[in-house]
Formats: sequence, structure tokens, C-alpha cells
Amino acid sequence: HQVEAGAFPTSYIPTSGSAVTRAADIASLPVERFGYNQAQGSVVVSGHYSGLGSLGSSGVFELNTASNGVELRLAQASGEIQGYDNNGIFVSNAGNVPVNSDFKIALGFVVGGTNAAASYNGSITNAYASVDVNTVSSIELFKHDVNLGRILNGHLKSVQYYPLRLSNAQLQALTS
Repeated sequence: HQVEAGAFPTSYIPTSGSAVTRAADIASLPVERFGYNQAQGSVVVSGHYSGLGSLGSSGVFELNTASNGVELRLAQASGEIQGYDNNGIFVSNAGNVPVNSDFKIALGFVVGGTNAAASYNGSITNAYASVDVNTVSSIELFKHDVNLGRILNGHLKSVQYYPLRLSNAQLQALTS
């Protein structure tokens, strides 16, 4: 049995008398449950960054498809903020989140458009490549590549999704 004091249960940890590490928790919500816009969007995420998993980039927020989607990531070692799509990174150098610090980051994009941008601490970085995204089926938190240990080491305080591409000034204001 597992007893917890929180408002909801976390993943089960069978210990059998020895120490065990819990599997990464990934929250997922199908997009048909709310007003998701397949053509454009913005997301603002705040949380605490304790460092990355053992390999690669760590996912913070993902608009998931059958293959790839749009991801907001923190890159390995540097904590660099990246926007990622089917073809790779479309926004980078939006800033570096220091280990053991709180963060508030935002990403805005238009599918097929070149006006994507990311913001951190009120500073904006524009993308110059077209955003390529398949039809999105769900929104997932903390995910990038679970099998490779690419999980955010930290926690999220809030996630705000907007079904439109917020202006750069709005992205900056929401992360200041």
C-alpha cells in the first residue's frame, strides 16, 4: 500500500524493503477537452529548474502528435530555452535558466509561419524558420524522451495555453 498526504496520488512505488526511485510523472490532456487551435498558439510556463536528466534536452511542455509536435525544452547542461518542431529547433538562445532557480518562459508560434518567438525574463528571441507541426492530439508536461532519461528535474507551478499567437510584447510582459 502507498499512503500520501497530498491532494492526489503520485505514481506507485513498490519498495519491497529496498529503496526505489519513482518513474517520471508525465501529465497529458487530449486537445479535444479544451479550445485548442491547430493553426497557432502560445504557452507560458513557470516553475523551478533543478537541473536536467542524464541525457539531452529536457521537456517542459509538448504539443504532442503521432510523431513530433511543438516542444518547449531546456537544453542539456546550459539550461538554454528552445522551441522545437518536426524539423528541429526553431527558436533557441532565448536565454539560459540557471540550475536551482525559478523560471517563467513563453513560446508563441504560427504553424507554417516564421514569426515564432520565445521569451524568458522579459527578453524575446524570434525564430527565422517555418514552424512545421502535424495535427496535435494532446498536451503533455515534462515530456521529451522518457526512454532516454530526458526528463525535467524540477517542478511546474503553472501552465497557461492561449489558442492564438500572442504578440512579442505580450510574451515579454508575461515573463517579466
